Amino acid sequence: MPDGTVHQEWLKSVKKELKSLVDAKTFVTDNPQDGEISTPIMEIFKVKVKSDDSLDKLKTRLVVRGDLQVVANGIIQVTQDVPGSCQQT
Repeated sequence: MPDGTVHQEWLKSVKKELKSLVDAKTFVTDNPQDGEISTPIMEIFKVKVKSDDSLDKLKTRLVVRGDLQVVANGIIQVTQDVPGSCQQT
């Protein structure tokens, strides 16, 4: 598969993941106001291959960075603000 095609397939995978999150009303993208802290996120990229080692599909998952969260008094708090992250709804 030429490099440009793989790049386009990753873009499709990312768009599909973001669309599924928006459709499920799980996350919204927003610019936090002063004093607000965003939920830190990261994307996981995974290549699935067939038994003959050919490319099956490219998968993307958007996940919350739990390593930057602490629970205090039953409330999840973010210990660090990460620019460009999403706010959980």
